[in-house]
Amino acid sequence: MTSHSKNDNRIIGFDGLRVYAILMIVACHTKMFTESAGGVGNSIFFSLSGFLVYYSLKNVKNIKDIGFFYVKRLLRIVPVTWAVLLIIWRMIPGVFSLTDFSTDHSLILNMLFIRGYEHLWFLQHLMLMYLIAPLIWLIYKVIYKAVSKTSLPGIWAYLFPAVLLIIIAVIMKLFLTADVLTMAGNGNHSQFRGWMFILGFATAILGEAFKNEIKIQKHSGVFHALKVFTNVYTVLFFLIFTISVVPIVYEFGYLSVFDNRMVRLACDLVLLFLLSVTKDTFVAKALDCKLLVKLSALSFGIYLWHFFFVSFFVTGNGIHSFIFDLFISICVSMFTYTVVEKNAQKLVRRIGEKRK
Repeated sequence: MTSHSKNDNRIIGFDGLRVYAILMIVACHTKMFTESAGGVGNSIFFSLSGFLVYYSLKNVKNIKDIGFFYVKRLLRIVPVTWAVLLIIWRMIPGVFSLTDFSTDHSLILNMLFIRGYEHLWFLQHLMLMYLIAPLIWLIYKVIYKAVSKTSLPGIWAYLFPAVLLIIIAVIMKLFLTADVLTMAGNGNHSQFRGWMFILGFATAILGEAFKNEIKIQKHSGVFHALKVFTNVYTVLFFLIFTISVVPIVYEFGYLSVFDNRMVRLACDLVLLFLLSVTKDTFVAKALDCKLLVKLSALSFGIYLWHFFFVSFFVTGNGIHSFIFDLFISICVSMFTYTVVEKNAQKLVRRIGEKRK
């Protein structure tokens, strides 16, 4: 959920996609939409995180670069997460306990990402994903360099590692179950979602293969047709996934195929690929408006804060609860963004400047 707005590799439309994901999660928790809305949002976040990590590691050359990657991730996640946890601990009794060392209510275990209270389960998966990200990048880079030295066409240097990573993701999905590697949070033990992250990473590689090797002329009929398809696909993506989680539609089984995790993820990955290779489509530009970019910068804070306010806005009307909860979450997220996140980002930039 990290912001990508000041990165040279920034992809137009991703900020709006991130905002859509957080809105779906808030809509799920406030009962405006069904629980599947949360699955839609989380699927986007997991695949998008993997996709963007490819660009974060794209120019890594040595162990110091990998160290800096970890520093950026830690400073992006830990300070604001700890700030929110400590504020909630002091302001809302019963949520976290300083003396609890075994349940999801443990303040210490949540701060160490060992357990996750309710929606904070996501952070356990995210931190472990970032921990293994350089290994994924290393697998990609080794195979890329090996294939590049052969007489095969350049596109195979991308396709071979992408296919291998897809195979690794499938193996993880099938065999790295909760019994093998358990993630304790949200009141249960769940499977590590790293396979979704890896598929996002592999999709970014395929996007690079398309842009660097296929090289369709930007003013050609083929590229124009691809942009039109991207516009149509993006609109249908938002429309179908939003309608599919409306309670009355969900209850009657309409569009139930989109409640399948694999179907959702496949649709997410196609969208990420299309937005990355076409770049300046009409829909992508709409998703890149100033309001959505600003909300995207607050998205991590909104995610951290919103669940703690849900019980205070139980109005019996999901839409009202959604509006109230979202408004308060944006307000407090603006505070933590200004006080914590912006300063953490400045520190990252200073560290980066010293390395040059």
